[in-house]
Amino acid sequence: MEIRALGMSAAEFLSQYWGKAPLLVRGAFESDALASVSPDELAGLAVEQDVVSRLVFNEPPDSPSQWRVEFGPFEGSEFARLPESNWTLLVQEVDRHVAGVSDLMTPFRFLPNWRFDDVMVSFAVAGGGVGAHIDRYDVFLVQGSGKRLWQIGESPVHTPDLVEHDELQLLREFEPAFSWEVGPGDLIYLPPGFAHSGVALTESLAYSVGFRMPSVRDILVEYAEDYAAAIDRERLLRLSVDGPTEAPGLIDAGTLDAVRSIIRAIAYDEAAIDDWYCRHISVGSRRMPEFDAAEEGPIGAEDVVAHLQAGARLVRTRPTSFVYLPVADDRAALYVEGVRYDLESLIFARLLTGTEALSAERLEPFLNSAANVRVLAELVANAHLELQR
Repeated sequence: MEIRALGMSAAEFLSQYWGKAPLLVRGAFESDALASVSPDELAGLAVEQDVVSRLVFNEPPDSPSQWRVEFGPFEGSEFARLPESNWTLLVQEVDRHVAGVSDLMTPFRFLPNWRFDDVMVSFAVAGGGVGAHIDRYDVFLVQGSGKRLWQIGESPVHTPDLVEHDELQLLREFEPAFSWEVGPGDLIYLPPGFAHSGVALTESLAYSVGFRMPSVRDILVEYAEDYAAAIDRERLLRLSVDGPTEAPGLIDAGTLDAVRSIIRAIAYDEAAIDDWYCRHISVGSRRMPEFDAAEEGPIGAEDVVAHLQAGARLVRTRPTSFVYLPVADDRAALYVEGVRYDLESLIFARLLTGTEALSAERLEPFLNSAANVRVLAELVANAHLELQR
């Protein structure tokens, strides 16, 4: 089945382009799908405390080492004093803050939920750009308004030579193989490692739908830190001394065995590793702001069923944060934003983490279980699911 935004089937895209080669698709998105956020709304987000944003000033254009970066949150008055050219505002995780932005990832739902990172939105005035660089993840660049010129290298860069700069990782030399001028609705796919540079030809707004590539180093460090956090600080490596030593500089075999056993305990606890990774990967790169349920008050399991039977449906507030892991006896562990929910059924887990609408009709086979309904109520209370009445 062909995916309109890609101009081909998912299988063709994965075999020919994913992780391999850049792709340009003209008119991939209709105009109504690109109107979720305006430049003014983007600037409004950039003044919020819980939003990650930055301004990049690429002036003079031919001297990247002199470019400036300012980090938000910003004062609203700062935007009125910006120059007429050569700057870009970038805001991360706009899909978490603006309804409708996450719809841009709908054509890419053939990819695993956990690979999705966020939708970054950038607004640039004429001449604005962030310079030639590489990303260590897959990204779909969707032009929302205006025009940009994208230049892309021929092959991945494995050992980049970077300009000396405290805030930006820019390539010292860049030889583009492709030059693509894009307008509203056009899409570019870039695999990891391909050098690229985008410059606004007019005032323009663009969406970057990013898919993460977990770092091996980060996985090792973060798992070890979490594992160690659960160990009592007073627990010491206690070793017996059987008698006086004749070689005070020798590390004896008993000591090494004790140290090895500590490290093996981390490496071989497969159940703990699986559970940690599912919690970790369901959170994403940053956590959502805390949810305040006080406005509507707590909702009970009976209320959820009543609303569904009255025609309401449940909507995933961040669909790609839903992942699951099969466990014994055809059960499943569901993970959403780092929280684990134990489910009675793999089929129920697949439904909750899928793309289907969560209506009473689809959920009906599972509503006769008090445990299932209790999980739905918890997901609503924790703002992972939202009742649309």
